Amino acid sequence: MKIALISANLGGIDGSTKPNYIPQQLPKDWEVKVFYHDSTNTVVRTGSLHPRIQAKMYRMLGWEMYPGFDYYIWLDAGFDLVSDKAIYAFVKHCEEHDIAMFKHSMRQSIQSEALAVINLLKAKDQYIIERYTNEPMIEQVHHYLEIEKYKDTFLVETGAFCYRPTEKIKAMLKDWYYECCRWTCQDQLSLPVVVIRHNVDITFFPTSIHKTGLIQHTWHQRR
Repeated sequence: MKIALISANLGGIDGSTKPNYIPQQLPKDWEVKVFYHDSTNTVVRTGSLHPRIQAKMYRMLGWEMYPGFDYYIWLDAGFDLVSDKAIYAFVKHCEEHDIAMFKHSMRQSIQSEALAVINLLKAKDQYIIERYTNEPMIEQVHHYLEIEKYKDTFLVETGAFCYRPTEKIKAMLKDWYYECCRWTCQDQLSLPVVVIRHNVDITFFPTSIHKTGLIQHTWHQRR
C-alpha cells in the first residue's frame, strides 16, 4: 500500500524550520513518501497567488499533483509526527471511509468560528491579522446558511486529515479549493458545506487534534 504524506509552508507563514517526522513503524507492504514544500524547493507564485492559497493546492489537490497513492495524509507544517504509529493510526481510522478528520476542539459551527476570528481581528491578534485581514467571512457564512440542505451542525480542525482518493473525495476537494478562492482562505468555514454537498462519508478521530499522542503542534516553538 502506498501512502503520501503532504505538507506545505510557503512564504514562511508557519515558521522558518521544517517539522520533525520520527521514523514510522509500518507493515512490510506499506510505503510512505513525504512531499514537503517550502521556498527552498517550490517556486512561490507571488505575482498571481497568495502563498496561503498556493499552499492549499497541496492540501486539497495533492491527489492530483501526486497520483497513484492509496491514501493521502495532509499535515499542517506546524505539526510534528511524535509517535512511530502515527501514519498507521491515520490510515486505519480512514480505512472504511472517504476521509478521516478532527472535530473542532472548541466550537461546533461555522457561525461561531467566523465570530471568534472576527473578535480576534478586533483584538489585533497578530497571528489572525496575518491570515484573515479583509476576508469576507460574514458574507461567506450568510451565503452558506441560505443553502437549503445545509445545517450548521459541525466544525472541523483541518490541520491534519487522511483520505482515500475516491471520485467523490476528489470532487469534494476540488470544490473545497474553489470555495477558498471564491470566498475566504479560512477553509474551516467551507469544509462542512462541501462535505454535505458531495455526500462524503466522513469519520472523526476520537480525540482532539491536540491530544492524539500522534502529532504535536510545535509551530510556536519553531518560529
